[in-house]
Amino acid sequence: MFLSSAPKLLQVMSPTALSSSNNDILNDHNYFLWEFSARMALARKGLAGHVEITPEKAVALSANEMWKTADSKAMGVIAKMLSSPYQAMIRNAKLAVEAWIILQQFHVKCDIVYADLAY
Repeated sequence: MFLSSAPKLLQVMSPTALSSSNNDILNDHNYFLWEFSARMALARKGLAGHVEITPEKAVALSANEMWKTADSKAMGVIAKMLSSPYQAMIRNAKLAVEAWIILQQFHVKCDIVYADLAY
């Protein structure tokens, strides 16, 4: 029985090992790039519509169990792509579109403040 002398590679899994981009996790500086990555992740799973509708329409649709289940999946996709402070920020959101709007409003407001400071 002959064992190969070729070195064996040990793959260590880390939180970033599966990440294909630095923009997969939302931080303080990458909202607009993260938003595109998140939309694409949702689209790959057929869930993009859950962040593209109005909150009022989402509330009406939430009576449908299949839609509610898919919305929970969309919320999970979004939450996985957030750093801890942003996960806490959306903790009370009941619908994916609510979480999306919370993040969007926070970052757009921050960008406006930073733009004002820059000029």
